[in-house]
Order: sequence, then C-alpha cells, then structure tokens
Amino acid sequence: MIIYVFFAIFFSKRIFSQSINELSRSTNRFAFNLYEKVIEKKNSNIFFSPIGLSTAFAQVYIGSNNNTKNEISKFIWCLIILLLSFQMNFSFSNQLFSPEANSIIELLNANSVWVNNKFELKPEFAKYLKIILIHGFTLDVSKPSECAIK
Repeated sequence: MIIYVFFAIFFSKRIFSQSINELSRSTNRFAFNLYEKVIEKKNSNIFFSPIGLSTAFAQVYIGSNNNTKNEISKFIWCLIILLLSFQMNFSFSNQLFSPEANSIIELLNANSVWVNNKFELKPEFAKYLKIILIHGFTLDVSKPSECAIK
C-alpha cells in the first residue's frame, strides 16, 4: 500500500516543559540522522520537517503490522519518538489548550494521509486516524497532474 503523508506545523512563542523539550531533541536528532542519509544523493533539492518526519513515521507505524512494524520499531529514534508522543499526547494537549497557554502558545497543525484510490485503508488504521484527528483522502496516482492540484 502506498500512503502519502503531508504534515505542516507552525509555532509562535511558547514555553515547553522538560518532557516536551526531550521530545523536541529526539525529533531533531532523528531528522538530522535521516538527513545525513538523504544528502548522500547529490544534485537534489531536499525539504524536511523534523516533527513532520516523526509524525509521518508514527502514522505509518500505527497502520503497519508484522514485519513492517518490527522493522520500523528497530529504528531506535523513531521508537523513542513514538513512545514519547503517545505517552505525552494527552498531557501535551492539556498544556496547549489550558487557559494559561492561550496567551503564549499558538499551534496550527495540519495532518492528512493521501492513499492511492486503488487501495482501501484497513478499518483499524482508519479508526486511529480519526482518533488523532487526521483526515484521509484518496488520489488517482495514475493522473499525477490532478494529484498535484489537490
């Protein structure tokens, strides 16, 4: 199954707790380790977002099973990020949306999963997408120019 994951996140001035800072450090470490591998390919443009990469891998991990899930879990920084993300999800949300935070934090987050229209999402994965508020869309990948417009 081919899944296209797009993620954008924008922050304004904010205060993070120690656990949030650790998540940030782990996320950045993961992204730069991956970046070192990606830049081995010469003469190409590269754009990445550390939190975006982590979120994309977390989404793929949630939707995977068997050998794929095992292989992803071997990727240590991804696993650390996943564990921290799931563990802190509710406390982070509470911090973000508390009355005290409204004056210092602005978070705009857009997640979506784009799936080849020839495939169908497994119901369990679709359920997880709804839980973490990610919208799913289908694309006809045989028509790239139409996909680009979306």
